[in-house]
Amino acid sequence: VPGFSMSSGTGRYTVEFGLAQSLYQADADTYRLTSDGIRVENSDDSANVSGLVESSLFDAVSPCDAKPDPEAGNRLYLYEGINLDEEKLGDVFNNNSGTVIPPDTLAPFAITYPEKNDLTGNWIYAFGYLPEGDYTLVFACDTAADDAVDHDGLTIPLPDGQVYEFSLAAAEEKVCNIGADSNC
Repeated sequence: VPGFSMSSGTGRYTVEFGLAQSLYQADADTYRLTSDGIRVENSDDSANVSGLVESSLFDAVSPCDAKPDPEAGNRLYLYEGINLDEEKLGDVFNNNSGTVIPPDTLAPFAITYPEKNDLTGNWIYAFGYLPEGDYTLVFACDTAADDAVDHDGLTIPLPDGQVYEFSLAAAEEKVCNIGADSNC
């Protein structure tokens, strides 16, 4: 992992691979893994956030309601910090972007997809191995075109208002439900 070094001693660390940020298709038959989206976190004091995602967000507003499959293209973007300018929230991109990245665009710290819990029928998400700090969680329903390399200029959040701010303490396990019944 570039730029990572450890001091001597004992410790438990987890290497977190954010495939949405680090895996890209080089050509029709080749996928590549970059060092973007790879983090090393202290397992003893890392925090996590998880919760439910209201499924009406998947197809409640335009352009989400025009998707052929309401369950496709839904993502949760996690950004470091709070009180962020929504106009600066970016989709996934890296320095090799073939498209222009607007000045001061914020790249997400981590990304995940809502998954359907087969036992409960609820849509759930989870971000694990997070350092303590302030975060902004954003839902977007129209992200199928989000490329791991290029800045795609997607509308984030979508629908409007799907922005949730919170702080995490070391080793905290936070629940943050997304939608009308938010509890962040």
